[in-house]
Amino acid sequence: MDVTLKKIIYTFLLLLSFGSLFGQTPDLKAKAEDGNGLPGGNIICKFDVVLFDASDSAGGLGYQFFSNGNPLGPPSAVPTITHTNFTNPSTFSVKVTQNVDGSGTSSTTTITIGTGGQLKVLTLFGAHTLTPSQTICPGGNVAEITATDTPNITIAGSIINYQWQRNSGSGWSNVVSPPSGQLATYTPPAGSVTMTTSFRRLVSITNSITCEVPDAARISSIHTVLVSTSYTATLTTFPSPAVICEGESITFTAAPVADANYEFFLNDISQGAASNVNTFTVTPSDGQYVYVKIRKDGCEVQSKSVTVTVNNLPDPSLTTPGFAGSIICETSPPTVTAIPTAGVTHTFYVNDVLAVDGSVTSNTLDLSKVDLSGSTTVTIDVIVTNLTTGCSKRTNVNDGSSLVLTINRLEGSNNITTNQVSYCTGEDPKIIFGNANPTSSQGAIIA
Repeated sequence: MDVTLKKIIYTFLLLLSFGSLFGQTPDLKAKAEDGNGLPGGNIICKFDVVLFDASDSAGGLGYQFFSNGNPLGPPSAVPTITHTNFTNPSTFSVKVTQNVDGSGTSSTTTITIGTGGQLKVLTLFGAHTLTPSQTICPGGNVAEITATDTPNITIAGSIINYQWQRNSGSGWSNVVSPPSGQLATYTPPAGSVTMTTSFRRLVSITNSITCEVPDAARISSIHTVLVSTSYTATLTTFPSPAVICEGESITFTAAPVADANYEFFLNDISQGAASNVNTFTVTPSDGQYVYVKIRKDGCEVQSKSVTVTVNNLPDPSLTTPGFAGSIICETSPPTVTAIPTAGVTHTFYVNDVLAVDGSVTSNTLDLSKVDLSGSTTVTIDVIVTNLTTGCSKRTNVNDGSSLVLTINRLEGSNNITTNQVSYCTGEDPKIIFGNANPTSSQGAIIA
C-alpha cells in the first residue's frame, strides 16, 4: 500500500475515533404507541402511552432518554422508548452518543411539553367540589346540584364533558337520562329520590381528542340528599262515622307524630295557627269538610279530607184536636197529639215528668189518664226522634213550642140548707137556700 494512502486512512480513523470529523445529530419524534402518528396531532392526554423515536438521529450508536432531566435508564442501542403520565409543563429529551455505552461525543435534543410547547397535554387541574348536601321532605323534589369549583383546562378552547352518577346504596351508576345527566348541573326528576342518595360528577375533556383526567380533578366531591323521616297524616272522628245531627259538634283527631305541629282546615280555611294540639272540635254545616296539615322538620303532609253529614232535626209540635183555647176542665182534659208522625217516635213529658205508658198511644197523650191533681197549669212536651238518623228534638217553653194548659177547677164547698126537712102530704115545700157556693179557679161563671 502506498505510504501516502496509509497516512490518509490512519488520519481518518483517528479523527473518527475522537468525533472530530462527524458529530451527532439527534432527532426525536413523538408517535402513537403503535408507531403511527399521534391521533391528536400535537395534543396528548396525560395518561397516553407515547412512543418517543430517535431512529432518525445521525452520528451516534447510543441513546439515553430523559423526562424532566431525569434519566429513564442507561444508554442503549435502542432508539425508542414509551412514556406516560405526563405533567404540564415538562420536557422529554434524548441524548445521542457516539458509542452504545454512552461514551464519546454526544448531542441532546428536547421536546417541550406544555401550553406553548411542541406537545400539549390536554387535562384538567384544580378543585372539583359540589354544593353542600341537602335534606328533602318525603315525596319532595331535590334542588339543583351545582359545582362550587370546577377544574381548569390546560388548553384554551377545549370542551369539558360531564357525566353525573348516583348511589342509593348499591354502588355508583351513571345517570342515563340525556341530556340532564350530561350537563354541568343536575336536578333529579321530581319524586325520584325517596331514600338517602348520593350524587357526584365525573368530567373528561375534549379538543382534537377526548382525555380522561386524574381522579382528583375527574371525580367531584359527593353531594348527599337526605330524606326526612316519612310520616302520614290521618284523621279520625268522634263520633265515627262523621254523621251528626244539626247543632251537634264533632271532634277530629290527627294521628300523633312526635314533635310535629298540626293545622286544621275547614273548607280550606285555616282554623288557627299550627300548634302541638292534634284535636279540633267544630259544629259544622252539612257537607263541610276538614283536613289537617302536619308539619315537622320543615316538611308538611296533608291528610285526606273528611266530609261531615249533618242530618236535620225533626220539627215537633203539639195540638189538641177538637179543643180550642188553653183552659181545660180537670175532669175532662183533652187528648194531645204530636206531629210529625211518619218515621219517628214520640216521648211525652207532663210537667217535665215522663208520661206513663198507659196514657200514651203512638203520637197521642190522653191527659185523662194522667194525674193532674195539685197542678194549676200543665206543661206538655214531646221529644220526636227520627228512626233513620236518630236525630231528635224536644219542644221548648222558650221557643213557644211547648203546650201549656191551665186547669179550671171548682174550689170551696157546694152545700144547701132549708128550715124544714120533713113535710106532710100535700104541704108546700119550703125554700132551699144555698149554704156554700164553690168558685172557679179561673174566674169562670158558675151555673
